Amino acid sequence: PGYTSPILATIGGTRQLITASHNMWISLYPENGQLLWSMKVRQNYFNHNSITPVIKGDVVYCGANQRPTMALRITKKGETWTPETLWETRDVTMSTSSPVLSGSTLYAVNEKRRGQVVCMAVDSGKVLWECPGNKGENVTLYDAGTSLLAFTSGGDMFVYTKKAEGLQEVARYEVADSTVWASPAISGNRILVKGAETLTLWKIP
Repeated sequence: PGYTSPILATIGGTRQLITASHNMWISLYPENGQLLWSMKVRQNYFNHNSITPVIKGDVVYCGANQRPTMALRITKKGETWTPETLWETRDVTMSTSSPVLSGSTLYAVNEKRRGQVVCMAVDSGKVLWECPGNKGENVTLYDAGTSLLAFTSGGDMFVYTKKAEGLQEVARYEVADSTVWASPAISGNRILVKGAETLTLWKIP
């Protein structure tokens, strides 16, 4: 069991369902649940895995509460699938906020500074840019093409423009008057935000 959402990906020509269990990152055949590969992740005091992985080609980018952010290359030799650690870093640890991959940049939320949006190089894990932090306990990131949207548990939506050197905050809107833990749903120019007591539809002109 775990809080991580499962992701479907095709790696090495094989369709896989990748997710985290209580103590492992795992991959399964989606047709029958047969285990393809696994990698142990030691749990901490908070005892949860909540990060949904992102996948590019044969590389899985993942992490866990108070655990390193990692890039795993998945290879197959004969009938055996193996996850190989390409890089890992403790400079960024993710708690409940899942990363977003765009081109050669991994956008993530560092739990160390109570919600610090960061840009990381996908090939090395190096932190390229970071905001001062304090965005809240939970932040949901959405890739909006030339922009990145960040929805905070405090009910705000931050709009960042993507720059070569990182991100530039260009706008901030209050989209809920209560705590937001659920990920907003986006359809076209419409955003549904579920607060503790309300469900609000916003439209972007």
